[in-house]
Amino acid sequence: MSLDTAMSIREAAVRVGMTEKTVRRWIKSGRLHALKMGGQYRITSADLERAMDMPGVSNVHPSSTHNMDTGQAQGRQASEAVDLAPLTGLIDDLTRRNADLAAAAAMWQTRAAHLENELLQLTAGSVDTSTIAPGSPESDGSTPTGIRIWLKRLWRP
Repeated sequence: MSLDTAMSIREAAVRVGMTEKTVRRWIKSGRLHALKMGGQYRITSADLERAMDMPGVSNVHPSSTHNMDTGQAQGRQASEAVDLAPLTGLIDDLTRRNADLAAAAAMWQTRAAHLENELLQLTAGSVDTSTIAPGSPESDGSTPTGIRIWLKRLWRP
């Protein structure tokens, strides 16, 4: 292999219209023969042509359809315009769902704070017993602790 005719991975990628990563994958898999000299791979035109002739590779020239810097198609005609209406509808739907989930999360946070406060009151025994209805299991004549009241309310049929 002559160093004068060999090219770098970047040059090979530009020449065949592929990314440098693809050329590196070809070298690693053995599809493309390259010689490593001084920490850099060098590829001959003949080896590159052989790799391009293998099945599964489309011959794409970078200047006609692909911009290597941005990765965007350049050769798209006005008749090939993409309809973005479905995507807009999807974004609107996801925005609504996000708002619904945020509202539900706020409600559950409020509920959790309320239950935490109630549990603190029950464990401290400072439950307002005036709200216990006469004849209910809580009004058994004794003064129940906060935990007992809570457990009786929990197990009420």
